[in-house]
Amino acid sequence: MIKVHFTRIDPLKVDRLRAWMDELNVRREEAHDTMANDTITHEASYILETSDGPILVTATFAQDPERAERMRFESQHVIAIKYSKVMHDVMLEILDPECVFEAHLE
Repeated sequence: MIKVHFTRIDPLKVDRLRAWMDELNVRREEAHDTMANDTITHEASYILETSDGPILVTATFAQDPERAERMRFESQHVIAIKYSKVMHDVMLEILDPECVFEAHLE
């Protein structure tokens, strides 16, 4: 199942977020191990610049969406703990936009 997260980012901390994403690319194997543990098979993040400031859009595909969501800020993997710290530092608000269409083939 796919889950999309929308997070308003502090405009003064976008560089910190970009640096973290760069670090994730360097630590890809560690990130993949954590993703496997959390049943995530695909993840992509984008920074969307808006008139109200930047929004981080992250799409995640997980085999067990409930586990993946729970582990998002609770995982004890070193890389996941840093993810949680960075996100708490850079985010202003978690957004909950209206989903206007979703389809899933079994």
